[in-house]
Amino acid sequence: MNPFLFKAHPLLQTTIGCVTGSGCSSGVWVGLLTAYLLLNLPLAVFTLLRVKRLLHIRLRFTAAYLVSLPVTILFIPNVLTLLSDVMHHAFKLENRVIFLFALFVATVLLAALVGNLVHYRNGEPIRSEHGLTVVLNLLLACVPYSLLLLSADALIGVLPGH
Repeated sequence: MNPFLFKAHPLLQTTIGCVTGSGCSSGVWVGLLTAYLLLNLPLAVFTLLRVKRLLHIRLRFTAAYLVSLPVTILFIPNVLTLLSDVMHHAFKLENRVIFLFALFVATVLLAALVGNLVHYRNGEPIRSEHGLTVVLNLLLACVPYSLLLLSADALIGVLPGH
């Protein structure tokens, strides 16, 4: 059994299903893509603010949006799954070791990506150390954002995949 699908949030199940090509129609693709593009808006604003405060770099909104889009796709479904486990008192480390390791690897890869995408005014990239700082800030921002999404999804069903 796929360890990512063990009691996974429906958004993560739908995402993995569409990426692997198992029973994903064009309507589901469009809904999933729209959801990720809309979920990325608050994280793009947060990226703008954090990069300005941490690194004293003023990014354009489109650059911040493109930098935070992979973070949204990789972190939000995973954090939703972990938080739903915690909220239902069902989190067991032995069930989520591979999951947490994948989250760690995604964090390091995103740090390298952000470190190469964001540049200082003189054209020099911020490097992976500062990229890791930005990505860890975004990961921490995903926790309350995911809690808000879980509560909104429970009330009015805002996330696709149900």
